[in-house]
Amino acid sequence: TYDAASFFHGFYETALGKDEIVTEVVFPVIEPPVGAAYEKYEPSAGAYPTATMAAVVELDGDEVADATLVTGAIEPGPTPTPDAAAHLEGETPTEELVTEAAELAGDESDPMEDSDGSVEFKREITKTLAKRALVTAIDRAGGDIQ
Repeated sequence: TYDAASFFHGFYETALGKDEIVTEVVFPVIEPPVGAAYEKYEPSAGAYPTATMAAVVELDGDEVADATLVTGAIEPGPTPTPDAAAHLEGETPTEELVTEAAELAGDESDPMEDSDGSVEFKREITKTLAKRALVTAIDRAGGDIQ
């Protein structure tokens, strides 16, 4: 049994031993006051994503009690952006706050330049994906962006 944070080690690398296979994947039930969202940028239908962003937001009344933002496809493995998440915690979600957190997520990321795009391109895409994921996650948590 692995949690996602300890399972992924990099591109095509996991914690699985040579004699292990995945037989089951279990996800917790997510319902308000928790919301989750996943966004991806694919250059064309069916292509591998150039960048992805996952967001999970837990609300306590009108405030963000806990947040997690994780990039994908731009770094060797799923990578949390803790500064962006911390920017939201204890605050009431506003358009400005969500935009600032999304900007932090992109700035905090460390993308690899490759044939899919430059470091700067991937940071900008990450900012856009982060904002979309946060807006959706907050909505799914039952919150409103002020």
